[in-house]
Amino acid sequence: MKDYLFADFEKWFNGRTKLWESMGLTISKISYIKTPIHSYRISFSAEIEDVANITLYESNGIYWVDIEAWNGVSDELYLVANIEYKSSASIENVIKAFEEYMGAGKYE
Repeated sequence: MKDYLFADFEKWFNGRTKLWESMGLTISKISYIKTPIHSYRISFSAEIEDVANITLYESNGIYWVDIEAWNGVSDELYLVANIEYKSSASIENVIKAFEEYMGAGKYE
């Protein structure tokens, strides 16, 4: 993969895989699409199928991340869109909130 931000994203999520597995989240699918808008999607499953997606998009040199998730318990979804992506550090706060939300489903 030639795009350094997509490579940064891949390195970042590979570093978080063990944490997510400890939360009961399994990466069920990873997809990289080159056209028309580049995207790199991580899909998670838990006891229910495909409970979350984190997607990095690129178009015309602009990078952004969308997160959509359901913890299996809450009446509300966790949806955050159009997060500007300059590095993995730019999504750290929303990922922590995502992880808290997904962990909350285990204890309610």
